[in-house]
Amino acid sequence: MSPHASPIALHRNLVFVVNTPADTLDVINIKTRQVISRVSVGIDPVSIAVRPDGREIWVANHVSDSVSVIDIIPASPTYLQVITTIQEFDKVTKATRFDEPVGIAFAGNEKAYVALSSENKIAVINVVTRKIEKRLNITAQDPRAIVVRNNRLYVLPFESNNKTQLSGGYKIDGDLVTFNAHEHSIANNNVLSLGHVTDIVKHPRVPDRDLDVFDTKTDKLIETVDTI
Repeated sequence: MSPHASPIALHRNLVFVVNTPADTLDVINIKTRQVISRVSVGIDPVSIAVRPDGREIWVANHVSDSVSVIDIIPASPTYLQVITTIQEFDKVTKATRFDEPVGIAFAGNEKAYVALSSENKIAVINVVTRKIEKRLNITAQDPRAIVVRNNRLYVLPFESNNKTQLSGGYKIDGDLVTFNAHEHSIANNNVLSLGHVTDIVKHPRVPDRDLDVFDTKTDKLIETVDTI
């Protein structure tokens, strides 16, 4: 049930793949197509990213609320081993402050971003110290996929509201109701839909925030794109 975002990465002659139900990062030789190693990480790994200098690969563990950092330097004594785990807890309540990470993106070798999906935030991490230096607020639900290009961080939330969210009802009108939810999930799937209430509609006053764009030098929001 954990969501994937960039679950595969190619580096040198190896393919790295998250094996979500096995809680491992599987390493495949690109020529032989054989799994040469399975690195134990956290619970439900869903996303990976290679550090730009090629020294590490980071794995987001959705259920463990952590990121596993793996050494991928062939000559290193800790090659293909987890060398540190990034996470954070509230000192008083002991609850996680790094909740359900998904996407990972690097802005150089000293700065990384991690989408904290259930917190609606992006953690900004110092790669050297492994510490979370700040959090960027996302004004939409469940940010997952993120990427850095040309000094810009792009953030895609899973549910951004209004026109780009499915709107269910009984009678399709093309404005507020875009699909017949009763026919789709109740009439033909009544066992799994007990207690189902169809009340999702589009509304012109509900904000539509589909893509947030941040400046990676300042971490400031510079644009929000809608109707994607």
